[in-house]
Amino acid sequence: MMNFDRILIDFEKLEPTAVILVVEDETQVRDSVRELIEETDYSVETAKASVQSLRQRGARTIVGLLHVSEGVTRATEIARALDDVDVLVLGHGSDDPAPRPTVMVGRTRIVYAGANGTHLGRIDARSFDAGGPTLEDRTLALTKSVPEQPGVGFLAVIEPELAKMATEKAAAAERRKKGQKEPEVYENWGYGSNGACGLCHTSELAQWKTTEHAHALDTLKKSGHDRDPACLGCHTTGYLQRGGTRFVETAVKQFSDVGCESCHGASVLHVRSIDKKKGTSRKVEPRVCFGCHTPDQNLGTLDYATALPSILGPGHGAVGDR
Repeated sequence: MMNFDRILIDFEKLEPTAVILVVEDETQVRDSVRELIEETDYSVETAKASVQSLRQRGARTIVGLLHVSEGVTRATEIARALDDVDVLVLGHGSDDPAPRPTVMVGRTRIVYAGANGTHLGRIDARSFDAGGPTLEDRTLALTKSVPEQPGVGFLAVIEPELAKMATEKAAAAERRKKGQKEPEVYENWGYGSNGACGLCHTSELAQWKTTEHAHALDTLKKSGHDRDPACLGCHTTGYLQRGGTRFVETAVKQFSDVGCESCHGASVLHVRSIDKKKGTSRKVEPRVCFGCHTPDQNLGTLDYATALPSILGPGHGAVGDR
């Protein structure tokens, strides 16, 4: 069993919220999460001590994330052992693909939104008082009527892609060992690049170059993650999207930064069409922004209205532009 704890702060309400993670079935854990917990190996009793420590450090709400193989049955046992946890979120370890009704074990709420990304679990903290928040939870079906946030949707494709890349890398090594030539690979892109957009939209492109979006890849270079596939979805344009490249070097060299098409959509159809109302959207829905500007990456919740002026300007969405 592995366990770690983190204490977080809701800067809007200044209410400390803590998160603990309990893992018994490591086969269900993404590599990115495993890297965080591989150096710890704690029992349930140690997890209980962590909960007590978090309370002493000021945590008023404690949420446990569970990866266990016996589903609600095991989650119930853990809830009784930990005793002082507000919510236990059952993760990938359950064999049941369908959402489960909330189970209350004392004051602990056990929630499970199902598997395969078909539902979203939501917990609302309705009020805060001396005893902590009043919590309400519900499960929302993610039907086709719910638009996808591109950055969040990227999480669903990156793991299979990483596995595919590892397989291809091994096959390439084997070909080199045998003295075989590398096969030629072609892609048919639906993205045209900023250069294609700038052929007509010169003022828009010039204004874009003054924004932080034009330097998105540089922020990864500082941390050495500019070739990290898990990061490129929000720091390049079209990577692993429909019509976009799946090759890291192509994304970095041909589609670097958060370009025009990251917000307005793939442009090839628009460029080729006589009817310029096809292929891209002048209006950008806020969900496009929230898909990448998630609270963990944005140093807090993105304020859309406040942030928007930082990427607009003369010739590009400013008041008075046609």
